[in-house]
Amino acid sequence: MILSPRPTKRDKAIAQSVATSVSKDFMALGGISVPALVRAFEYADEYDQACCLAKLGFDVDMSVVEALVNLRPLWIEHHTNAVVAWVMENGVRFPAKVGQNIRFMTPGHKLNCNGCVDSIVFGEARAIVAVGDEKKMDYLSAAAEDVIQILTGLDAPMPIKADPVRNTVGFQLLIAANA
Repeated sequence: MILSPRPTKRDKAIAQSVATSVSKDFMALGGISVPALVRAFEYADEYDQACCLAKLGFDVDMSVVEALVNLRPLWIEHHTNAVVAWVMENGVRFPAKVGQNIRFMTPGHKLNCNGCVDSIVFGEARAIVAVGDEKKMDYLSAAAEDVIQILTGLDAPMPIKADPVRNTVGFQLLIAANA
């Protein structure tokens, strides 16, 4: 079975959904239309989005820039909803369990990494994976479709000592929100 690609934060459908949900607010700010917002949302940075709107002929002031910045939580909500719908539609689930060692592709598919599954975000079919060692630990997000192998025996890295604070989902979400 070939999966459709996992929704990304900048997918057109998500941009359209966000633009539609805030259209009244942006129309009141300066007559900014849904198609103009969708066009501006092609840029990840709010400053670049504001520049795009200005180039499209809209009067962009600080209130428009602030409104664009304030959309971040809405983007996260719409993206999460799209990913959850994609997971349900495709029947995707994360292939490993907490504590298992995996080899996975990093976001952007630049590197293979080995790490230990720290926690699983079931609705999104992804996990927070601890990579590194006791001296330098990092946590990465791994999507189910990026898992290459569940490591066992000699392939598996040494177990990582649990840190009860860092290993909570709330702590990981706090780190992800500040990244």
